[in-house]
Amino acid sequence: MEEKCILIAEDEAGLRESMVYVLRKEGYQVVEYGDGLDAFSYIEKKMPDLILLDILMPGLDGLQLCARVRSLCATVPVMFISSKDEEFDRVLGLELGADDYLCKPFSLKEMVARVRALLRRSSYVGAHESLPRLEVGRVAIDAQQMFVWIDGELATFSLTEFRIIESLIKRPGVVKEREQLIFEVYNENFYLNDRAIDCHIKRIRKKIEQVAPGFQPIEAVYGVGYRWKKDF
Repeated sequence: MEEKCILIAEDEAGLRESMVYVLRKEGYQVVEYGDGLDAFSYIEKKMPDLILLDILMPGLDGLQLCARVRSLCATVPVMFISSKDEEFDRVLGLELGADDYLCKPFSLKEMVARVRALLRRSSYVGAHESLPRLEVGRVAIDAQQMFVWIDGELATFSLTEFRIIESLIKRPGVVKEREQLIFEVYNENFYLNDRAIDCHIKRIRKKIEQVAPGFQPIEAVYGVGYRWKKDF
């Protein structure tokens, strides 16, 4: 099996060295940078299989780097590393297209578990009960290739965004609670607050609007969660 490449962009040398050591011990290829610009120079030449980004870095900060990464690739998993008092930045990071985040201080064991989960999701080929291609109204999805077509036009979504769309569209008209979406999308016992799902939904809606103005098939159910409109 091909060795997965993980890029770490973290300017705190001691933490970065510990992260690199543990991930290499787990069998991953790891490249490390303490500067956002240097990290992006590598990414432009070779896209890693997963990216870990600190928010506060010299050169380019994590938010700027995430935006540049997403301009190159919509599907590579991105996980933010942030301090607990940076709630606003974490939310903004999710809105920019990050898939997950770790709050400092964190255990290296949890980091490895989240990395494994993201890499498993990135190699996801669709749930057993669903066909590789599913069409509902104006939208078609291909679970094997993570493609979404709206009115026949291909739209690009991140790994997490795709999983949310798939979860909702498989059961149009059925309300999915935020906690249920977190479980189905992440499929791990990690704590994520409801704001994470809301951020991803906001980004999905924005991307749908760009492809099909006025078309909004995801409906919020106040105090509960979201559903894919049955007649869309």
